[in-house]
Formats: sequence, C-alpha cells, structure tokens
Amino acid sequence: MTSSRVFCLNPVKHDYQDAAASPVIKELQILNNRSIQQIACGNHQTVFVLTDGTVYTCENEEKSTPEHVSSLDTFVIVQAACGDAHNIVISDKGQIMSWGRDSEGQCGHGEVHLKKRTTPKVIKSLSSEVIIQVACGAKHTLALAKSGKLYAWGDNSYWQLGYSTTQDHCANPVHVSCLAGLPIQQISCGGNHSLVLTFNGNVFGWGCNNSNQLGQYDEKSCKAYIDTTEKQLPKLPAFQAVKTEKDTVLVGGVSKLIETHLQAVSGMPEHKNKSFEELRHEFNFISASTVPHKLDFLKQITSISCGHNFSVFLSKNEEVVRLAKDLNQTWNENIAEIHKEEDKTIACTKRHSVILTGDKLYVFGPTSMHDPHSAVSNDDDSSMFVYDSLSRCITDATSSPDTVNISNVYCGGLNTCYLVTNGSVSKKKRISGKNNQFRSEMIYHLDKGVITELDPLTSTNLKLIQNIFSSAECLNNAFTSDRLCNEDSSGLDLSKARKAFKMLSEKHIVLKTIDHAISSQLCTTLLTSPLDVEALCVYMILLECPTMQYPEFYLQSILAVAEALCNLSPKMSKVIDTWIGNFSPPTFQHLLSIFKNVVVHLVMKQLSAVMTLIFTEEMNISIPLNMLKKLYKINEEMEEIVPYAAFYIPKSKNLLMWLNMNMLTPCLNLIDYPFVLENDVKMNSIIQDNILQQQAAMDEQIQLQIFQQLAFTPMFSMHMHPAFQHLLHLRITIERENIVGSALEQLRSVLKEDFKKPLKIQFDGEPGVDDGGPCKEFFLLIFKEILDPKFGMFKVFSKTERIWFNPQSFEDNSVFEMVGILCGLAIYNQVIVELPFPLALYKKLLNKPVFLSDLTQLDPEMTSSLENVLDYDDCDLQDVFGIFFQFSSEFLGDVCTIDLKEGGKDIPVTYENKQEFVDLYIDCMFNESIKEQYSAFAEGFHQVCGGPILQMFHPEELMSLVIGNEIYDWEEFESLVEYKGLYNKEHKTIKYFWEVFHELTLKEKKKFLEFLTGSDRIPVQGMSQLKVIFQPVFGSTDFLPAAHTCYNYLDLPFYESKEKMREKLMMALEHAHGFGLL
Repeated sequence: MTSSRVFCLNPVKHDYQDAAASPVIKELQILNNRSIQQIACGNHQTVFVLTDGTVYTCENEEKSTPEHVSSLDTFVIVQAACGDAHNIVISDKGQIMSWGRDSEGQCGHGEVHLKKRTTPKVIKSLSSEVIIQVACGAKHTLALAKSGKLYAWGDNSYWQLGYSTTQDHCANPVHVSCLAGLPIQQISCGGNHSLVLTFNGNVFGWGCNNSNQLGQYDEKSCKAYIDTTEKQLPKLPAFQAVKTEKDTVLVGGVSKLIETHLQAVSGMPEHKNKSFEELRHEFNFISASTVPHKLDFLKQITSISCGHNFSVFLSKNEEVVRLAKDLNQTWNENIAEIHKEEDKTIACTKRHSVILTGDKLYVFGPTSMHDPHSAVSNDDDSSMFVYDSLSRCITDATSSPDTVNISNVYCGGLNTCYLVTNGSVSKKKRISGKNNQFRSEMIYHLDKGVITELDPLTSTNLKLIQNIFSSAECLNNAFTSDRLCNEDSSGLDLSKARKAFKMLSEKHIVLKTIDHAISSQLCTTLLTSPLDVEALCVYMILLECPTMQYPEFYLQSILAVAEALCNLSPKMSKVIDTWIGNFSPPTFQHLLSIFKNVVVHLVMKQLSAVMTLIFTEEMNISIPLNMLKKLYKINEEMEEIVPYAAFYIPKSKNLLMWLNMNMLTPCLNLIDYPFVLENDVKMNSIIQDNILQQQAAMDEQIQLQIFQQLAFTPMFSMHMHPAFQHLLHLRITIERENIVGSALEQLRSVLKEDFKKPLKIQFDGEPGVDDGGPCKEFFLLIFKEILDPKFGMFKVFSKTERIWFNPQSFEDNSVFEMVGILCGLAIYNQVIVELPFPLALYKKLLNKPVFLSDLTQLDPEMTSSLENVLDYDDCDLQDVFGIFFQFSSEFLGDVCTIDLKEGGKDIPVTYENKQEFVDLYIDCMFNESIKEQYSAFAEGFHQVCGGPILQMFHPEELMSLVIGNEIYDWEEFESLVEYKGLYNKEHKTIKYFWEVFHELTLKEKKKFLEFLTGSDRIPVQGMSQLKVIFQPVFGSTDFLPAAHTCYNYLDLPFYESKEKMREKLMMALEHAHGFGLL
C-alpha cells in the first residue's frame, strides 16, 4: 500500500511579514506517512480517514497530534465530513455515524443535545438506507442515499434544510421530498446554504443568500414589512432573475426576510422608498431561498464546492464560476487566466476558493484575519495567490529530489488547505476533494452491464433490480447520452435502453419484480410537478420497459405508469408531450399499440368474466383511454406522426353495441374517446343522431297540430289531416332553370328548427316522388352551380382544382350562410355531395389548427415557396427573396394586398422573423382574410349539423362523410348486386352487362354510378352500403336502361348481344337526367 504525504498551507498571513509573498507550503509529519483516503476539516477539528478504514482526529491547534478513534474500529470508514463543531462519517456498508456539538440537532440522533457528544454513534433512523455521500454546513448536515434520496437535518434558521420546520432546527433526518426524482451526483454545504449537483449538470440551491451565494436578488422587488404586534413573517417579494457583470443569476423561487431586531420598517415614512438591499443592510435582514431552486444560469456543471458564504462551480468546459457578494477585482482579473487551464479541481475553506490545475494552485481569499471567529471575508484585503510550479514549491519545502504529484486537495475550517499525494499520480486520476472524493460511490445505476450481471439470478440481483425500479432518482440516471436533458429532449439513448431491456424480456421473475416495484413503490412517489424536467426521464425509461408489452401479466405497473403520466401538471405534461412528439413513427406506433392492447385486454377480461361491466380501481379502463387521448393530442399537434386511423381499436362497434344493450354506457362511455372508434361506428352514430333529431322534429310538429285541432276543432278526428303531412318534412320545390335562386329563396324563409326535419325535394313539373333520388340530384346540381367560379364566391386553384373562400367576393354573407346550410343538410340527410374544398375547411369546422402543410392542397407552389423561405439559413434572406410582411389575393385581375402586421409593407422578411412571417401568412390565408365569409358559412353549417356528436370526427372523417370516398372495388360492387324476376347472375343479359361494365374506363364507371345512385362517390363505409337491384324490362329492346335513383334500381331490357348492351348503356349515360316515374 502506497503511503501518503500531506502538505499544508494557510492562506491567512498572520505569521510572516512580506505582504507580497505567497503563503509557504509545509509538509506535515503525521500518521507515519500512512495511506490517507480522505481529510475533512472543521472549525475545531480535523478528521483523517485512512485507506484501511480507520479514523484519526486532531484539534485544529498548532501542536495537536492525531488520535485514533477506536470506537469506529468495528466499521470500515470510507468518508467523513465536518461542520463547525460536529463530525460525520460513513462506512463501506452505508452506515452513518456522528459526534460533536449537537445544539441544533446536527448530529441527527432525534433530539438536541446541549453537551458535546464525544463518542461516534450510529444514526438509527437512516439504518434502512445505504448512505454514499455526506456534507456538513456550520450546523446542518446533508446525506445522499444509494436510493437517490437526499436527507437533511440540523439548523434550519436559514431554510438550509430544504423543507419547513416548526422550529429553527430538526434533529431527525428528513427526506428533502421536493427534490424527488432528481438524480443527484454531488452534495455540498456552505455555512448556512446547501447545493446539489445532478448528473445532467444542473445545480439546485437553497438556504442563506445574504452574500448572493445562491444568486442575486432583484432590487425592484424591494418592499417588505413586518407586523410588530403579531411578530409574523412578512409577505414576500418574488425571487427575480437579474444579471451581474459575469453571470445571469437565480431564476424563480421565493425570497423571505426575517427582521432580527423586530423593527417595523414599512410604516416609517423615512424608510418607505428604500430599496430591498438598503433595508436589508440597515436593519440586518437575512435573505434566504426557502426551498430548493434551480440555478438556471449554470450549465453543464461537473463539480460544486461551498465556502461559508460563497459558492464555486466548475463547468464541463473547465470554466470556474464563483457566486459571492461582491466579486473582487482580483478575481475578475485572474479568472480569464484560470479558464485557460485544464484538469481543474475546486475546493473551499470557509473563506477561500482553491483551484488546483496541472502543477498550479490558485488560492483566492483574504490575506489576514481581523476576527479569528468571523467567517466573513474582508474584500478589501482579498487577493489571489498563484503557485506556478507546485511540485517545485513542495520539493523546496521538503528538500527532496523526488518529483511529487498532488493527487487530492482537501479544504475546510477557517483557512486550512491540505495537499495529499499517494505517490506518482497522473492528472487523469486526480479527483477533487471535500465533496467529490468518492465519485465511485454513486446512486444505483441501470445500464446494460447491470442487466447482463443478472445471469445467473440471485436474491442479491433481484434486490438490486427492486432498488433501482423503486427509485425515480436512479431511473432518471439510466441510459443517458451526450445530449442534455431539457424541455425539447430527454437526452436519453432510448435505443440503448431497448437493447438492454430486450435481454429481460424472457426473465419472468425479473419482470415480476419490476412490475411490483413500479406499481407499489415507484409510482406512488412520483411528483405531479417535479422541480425540474430532469425528473421526467423516468417516464421515458418506463415506457420502454418490457413489462409494458404484457398487460395480461403486468397490468398494475402499466396502469400505474399511465396514471402518473396523465396526472402530471400542465407544465410538465407539455414537456413529456414534446419528448414523445419527437418519436419516430415506428416508435410512436409501438407506444400507441401498448395502450390499445391494454384497453382490449381489460374489456375482454371483463366480458369473459362477468355479465356486468364494472371496472374496479385496479382495472380502471379510463386510465389507458386517457393515455390514448394524450397520445392522440400529441399526434394532432405534430401534424400526425401516425395516421389518425392508427388509433382505432378493432371491433369497437361490437363493444359499443354491447354496452348500449346492457345500458352500461355511464360506466364506460366510448363516445368520450371518439378517436378509438372506427369510422363506420362514428358514421352510424351521426346517422342515428340525425334520425332521432328528425323524428323529434316530426313528433314536435305532430303534437303542435294535435294541440291546435283540440283547441279549435270541437269534433276532433283521431286521424291526421293530409294537409298536415307536409308539415312533417322540410319540402323545397326546385325550378331546373333557376336551381340556385329558387332554393335560396325558400331556404331563407325556413325556420331554424325546421332544418331538423327530413328534406324532401320536388322538381317543378316533374312527377318524381322523393324517396331519396331527387334529393341526391338536387345537391349534385346546386353545388355544381353555386361553386362555379362565375358566382365569385369561391376561388378555384387551377393546379389542384380545389376551391377556397374568395376574400374579394361581392356576394352578401347571407349567401355564404346558405351554402353552409346546404352542406349541413347534405350530411343531415345522408347525401354524398362533391365539394372540392381542402381538408382545411373541415379542420376549421372542428376547431382544429391549420398548418403550412394544409396549403399544399390548394397551392403547392406557394407552399414550396414558403418552405424555401423557412429552409433558407443565410443572413441575406431579404436580398434573395425580397418579400415583406404582406398578403396578396387576385380576383378578376384585381389584386388586393394587405399587411400581415402593422406597417407590414415596410417590414422585410429576414432570417430572424421568417417563421413569424409564414405563421401570419397561413393565418391570413385560412382565417383573417376570409373571416366574414367563413363565419357566415360556419354559422349556417352548424345550424343544421352542430352539436357534440360532430366533434367526434377527425377532419378527414368529416370530409369523407360529406363527399364520400373514391376507393372503388368494382368486383365487390358486382358481387353485391341483387337480381329480380328472371334475372340472376348467370343470365346472359347480366353477363353481357358485366362484360361491358368492366371494359369501361374509370370515368365511365363513375358516371354509371352517378346515373344509378345520384352520386359518383360511395359511402365512406364502402361498397357494401350500396343496395343495388337489377330488374328486367319486358317489351322492346330499343328501350334504354333506366334508373330509379330513389332505390338504386336499374331497369335493364333483354338485350340480345354484348354490342347492343354497350350501345344502349352508353346512350343512357350520355343523355340521362331527371327523375321521372317509369
């Protein structure tokens, strides 16, 4: 075992005359050059931990010698920490012992002890934890457990414990619960403040902030008052972010003031306008951060260290940041030089910052001590000592020719700095002192190596798995990558997690252990609003866990994870949504499948077990459904990572029917989760809703007429007068020569409630009875005419043949309202119509956002141009594109240009504002420029087709409901046709027909479909919804085929050849129009 040599320097120059000289480094001949593990320094005592686990202490007096602490010989001590007058040590088994002053409960034994505790004693309340790190403030203590939990006890007069206490101290270790979920890497204590460093490089601090050791308060939040009669704490200003010369300081949190002399200040006129800082100094206020807060201005920190009233931080790029009351000019002048150095180690005495780098040692702090018991440095006599060649200084001190490499630096007490060497140690092996010396002792960690070691399985391995999966802190440190965790990215390497978890997929006993740990231990401790997004990584890990794949075995943990996810606060939920929204389509689809499978499993289990569907708390189906709702929202916001139909749960129609049959919809109402319902289920729902509304409208009219007859006709007949039958429907008579005018004129006079009646169309002068056919033709003809560009209501985009509202239309808004009513009537009466609107219209009708991608359906060239603007990364964007914040539209040669924002014509589009320009352009195109026209249209549409049932639909589903679809299966169409009379599928005339039909072009087939059914599109449910019947016509074969579109009947003469069949069929398609009775 290599022996250690210890060197000491005291930066405070009270024993030499040369003020310009650096303090002399002296070698201490102690412990017979035994191997030293660690040195901890307090105000009054120093603790030496040897490599063999024995402990020595000595008083901080010049002639004091180390004494062996024999009461600790039954333990192997690996770490120590010292406060002002109390000592803490931990063993290799994670046991924690303490002794010394216990006036504020800093020894953690459950009660305050006014006399000094002379013998180390185990802190029994932490016996269930494995303690791996410990840090001491003046009179308080922090301890980090292997489980990731942080405990604090002792003095709390400055809120340095991180939680509130009824008294100014707490003698029992208490979990700092607000830090739950944060994977802590290092802890450190100042005199009356505390810091923790997470594995993501974030720093959180709390406690005393009188010297800005946690950041600087904003003086604008300056007013404070104290009620001297009640002697209560004042109402408190917010803890604001401000900037110093070097750093941006603490953001968020709470500031509290304590008036130590209980003097009223707010009511005194002479103090009314004084600043926060002035009041604090004048009346000895204490400034404190009462709960842990993230020091947002510190990024990628790798090490932390505290003095009594200052803090020092080392970043990944080797920069050193010091937070103190006033950064001395000496520090500012030298910090640039320090930043150039590499391989730094930081440590602090109560009054000095020590930086060891290479063979140099920097010591910053006071050079004299006016009050030996004061921990506050005098900035006026602060200076920076630099040892350019530390090895030469040590050699000079020992007169030894050997080269000495310093392996560790330990600082503490008022002014003590120890340099320790364990022989020749390379720079890369050096580890920093005081709080960083046991970096190998970290919280439980999950990685591929841990999983590999599970083979063979032992009780110890299973216990390790249970410990890891019951701790959010440990899981949050799993499968990390080089990327930082922030609001946009979890920073995790999930592919690494999947590969590692794949090794567990067949280890059922391990998965059962994980399932139990997650459901009964982990998820019950997860905070709904954790302190930082770093605490959310656990959810990403859990979603990859193999237990999520098997709801039949591990249902409880799946439900627990989903419920915790859905219960997150809005702010944290938004972060999770962003992370999941960044998933690739296959990964997102996999996650979606997990919760769809859970829903199916729960339903099938209930259906097979009982006749009554009552989901218990343990089997609450709303949990996975709410998780699916969350995923659906994410999918929408990300413009569909996967198709909306991917959310359909198979056979949801049968489930819905079963629920309705058993009157169980109050228990499980799938209508609240419409995205899981297949399209035909939603179609049937709106059809049934329309039928019910139509029936209700007719019943209301019948009741009204009965009432009128009872009131005015003494001899009332029980039979409805034939004249009243017309009142049960919405009847419109159409002139073929003036379809639009005659229709709009009559619709304007219709009462709103009459739109709920079934629509009946009568063409003037034609004897057709409207059982569906004339209604179909009416919509076909009126939309063809009213959407024609000659009306000027809608603008046609030639590239896509789509239409959009014309912002320069001369038509009154009431006409747009009528068009909306017509669209609503088509849906309400189950008529498929051809409306060449883009999907954006249906998005707007459902209150969904419209994006740049929606412009593609109208104007792909403009879409491409806007995308080019967004993709252009050079600063000369304005020179290249030459565009301004304006929007132009053209109608009949008249170009109308409007500003997208005030003064837009003079605002060029630049690299900095290009996203704003595109957003405003899309908003103007789809919203602002056509606001009046669309609002009138939407008002008319919702008069007929409004209500919650419509909100069940996805925009594409609503679009299909209106215009049908063009997914044709002509073989299926043939198989679905029924035959009457002499006809059957083997009849030669029928065979001639199908031979001719299958030889037609797609356009001709669609024309036949329109001839037969009134529309060239099919219902969204498919061909199976078309009930088509062919029946023979007796007589001359010179007759043309005739269609009864009301019933989808085709009258087909007995043509004797295929050629004649083709001739007559094509003639019928060319000349057919009108609905006359045959």
